[in-house]
Amino acid sequence: SNIAADLPKDVLNKIGMEVTRGYDIDKTSRSDWEAKTKIAMDLAMQVTEEKTWPWPKAANVKYPLITTAAIQFSARAYPAIVKGEDVVKGMVTGPDPEGTKKQRAERIGHHMSYQLLNEMEEWDEETDRLLMQIAIVGCAFRKSYFDKSMGRNCSDLVSAQNLVYNHAVPWNKLRRKTHEIFPFKNEVIEKVRGGLWVEIELGLPDGEDNDEDGSFDFLEQHCWYDLDEDGYKEPYIVTVRKETSEVVRIVARYDEDGIFLNEKGEIGKIKPVEYFTKYAFMPNPDGGSYDVGLGILLNPINETINSILNQMLDAGTRMNTGGGFIGNGL
Repeated sequence: SNIAADLPKDVLNKIGMEVTRGYDIDKTSRSDWEAKTKIAMDLAMQVTEEKTWPWPKAANVKYPLITTAAIQFSARAYPAIVKGEDVVKGMVTGPDPEGTKKQRAERIGHHMSYQLLNEMEEWDEETDRLLMQIAIVGCAFRKSYFDKSMGRNCSDLVSAQNLVYNHAVPWNKLRRKTHEIFPFKNEVIEKVRGGLWVEIELGLPDGEDNDEDGSFDFLEQHCWYDLDEDGYKEPYIVTVRKETSEVVRIVARYDEDGIFLNEKGEIGKIKPVEYFTKYAFMPNPDGGSYDVGLGILLNPINETINSILNQMLDAGTRMNTGGGFIGNGL
């Protein structure tokens, strides 16, 4: 249930400000990684900008080293994950003399494989994109949940750029993760009328062009907050409008099975429900939570190749268009 509708306005304003403040802190912590990743992604996408040195519109070739490496990784990894219709396989633990556990594991595997390949229309295509992002960026994420409106499980691909958390904290110890989401106006109205979000004054979409059919910026933060004021923070999911910090949704991120009581009957621990699964390419040598991909590893070599190629082209251009002085007597 969305408990945001039952909370006072001043409490919601305080929570919204804390969400955006935590988001800004985490965003700053990964600024260096973000800058390197942008350069790597531009190289992989072969984004070119007009050069002004050594002369205007000089050669600016981008050799597809990172792109080729990412394609080769994806081409090898995809068949290893998706082998026909047997995507999920169950593992038998403990003795199984009559083979009943093995039969049950096979049934579960067949059913879950059917769910991934047939019911979840987005899973197959996004697996391909996931492998490409892992290879270039270093990590990517899947958000798994049950969508009541669709009546089925969902597995959304979330890029590392759109999942913000503290780069200095290990993944399994993070207290706060913020998913940047960009719903359109109709999607916001559907969530409000479906009872998922509280009503909010939208206005024009965010962005400089003020496109009426553009998207809005929201932050869905998986965090801890002490709403009952008992001194112990409970895990919640808080969704706010990024521009105004207005809260539209607060739901619990735990269930009864995750609550552990002590001998006095007090809450000793709450285990939150994890919605995100991390897929990593190579651990970051500096110890950060965001991993390293081929985009960062091959960036110096790729830049060297680009410089050599462009210098050769510029030198050839200069030789072919060599000038001089013409005497009057000619």
